Amino acid sequence: MSISVAGRYVQQPGTLSEQGRVALAFVDGGLEWLAWAAAPTSPRYDFPDETTLVAQVQLGLHGTPFALLKQLRLMVSPVKLMTLAPPDLRVLARSESEDDTALLTAQVKRVFSVHQLLDQDALDGTRPFLAELNVLDAPVFQSMDFMDRVALARLMGDPLLAPTAAAAATSTAAPAAPANAVAPIAPLARESRAARTRAGSNITSNSGNDNGGQALRAEAAAFAVEQSRSPQEFADYLRFYLALASRPSAAGLSAGERQQRAVDALQTLLPLFFGALDCPQVSGLPSPQEVGQAVSTWLSSGKQVGFSRLSEGVVQLVLHGNYQGETGADAKRLVDRYMSSAQSLLAAVRPTRGLMGQDGSTCVFPLSSGGQRAELLISGNGVISLREFGAAQKPAAAAPTSPSDTSSDPENTP
Repeated sequence: MSISVAGRYVQQPGTLSEQGRVALAFVDGGLEWLAWAAAPTSPRYDFPDETTLVAQVQLGLHGTPFALLKQLRLMVSPVKLMTLAPPDLRVLARSESEDDTALLTAQVKRVFSVHQLLDQDALDGTRPFLAELNVLDAPVFQSMDFMDRVALARLMGDPLLAPTAAAAATSTAAPAAPANAVAPIAPLARESRAARTRAGSNITSNSGNDNGGQALRAEAAAFAVEQSRSPQEFADYLRFYLALASRPSAAGLSAGERQQRAVDALQTLLPLFFGALDCPQVSGLPSPQEVGQAVSTWLSSGKQVGFSRLSEGVVQLVLHGNYQGETGADAKRLVDRYMSSAQSLLAAVRPTRGLMGQDGSTCVFPLSSGGQRAELLISGNGVISLREFGAAQKPAAAAPTSPSDTSSDPENTP
């Protein structure tokens, strides 16, 4: 016996939990490695938990943190898979090994939606999306990693890119959608293998064929390409531009006037967020309680939890901070007030659950209280940053919570 998990010897897959066993089975060669490592002649391996076991087996065997589920056209970290409840894991396993049925397809679609999983079609859809905006060949997109593509996929579903929102900016009659209506994209789900369409058919769902709206989106994309130094900054600056352009005060402005307005706003706001970039850092995969403690300790030392990049802070202020074109001391007071309100919420509420990213190393923790909401993001290197802060959205008629949401379990969700 040469494998132990949390001090318990493991001799065969049946010794693992169902989550650990199924997640390890998704690692190509994972069960075979376990049989080899359990032999008396093999070296000794000690793992603190099953999540670490499946993550290290995946990385050790294949040199990548992502397991490939070929039939689902899905690349996902086994760490993410460990956050799914056994019924959801069984759905994915059946889809990998069985022919599709209408019921199984619907179940897979639900699992993808609940756990925000993006398959190859969803990620590949970012290319025609960028082409539609006339920026596909921009240098900023020359070397995109997985999280860059996720950011662009999320951007594709942003309400600010919807035809009605974009058209409002060029009309004096229709008001813009409220800034706090922005929400993460619902992940694109896999259709049946026989009927699956290419992702290009999905990317126009929030674009449409409205000439005025398309022109504005291309205008915003050109601005974002000029300002950004990474794909994630591109997403921020495109949202920033459209948020400004969709306001009633921007109705009737020419393209040149909109661009100048956006440039002026950036020149004012970016330097004001230099002091809003400090963040606490943790190691490993912390539980919600550990994240809350790290934030509390950070705030107690007189520091504030900032954003992961300047562009993220600026777009959040424009979306949720009641920015009305302030300059000078007025702009500074607005930024200070916005950041102070965010810190007050973080001090008053601790996270109780999180949603693990598909990469298995990032995690989002939602918080809400008193009509305000925020999201904390743990990056792949353990930095805890503020991802969103603003007024809480009115609850919609949402789908029932999936029984697979085990995020309050420290072993299943950091």
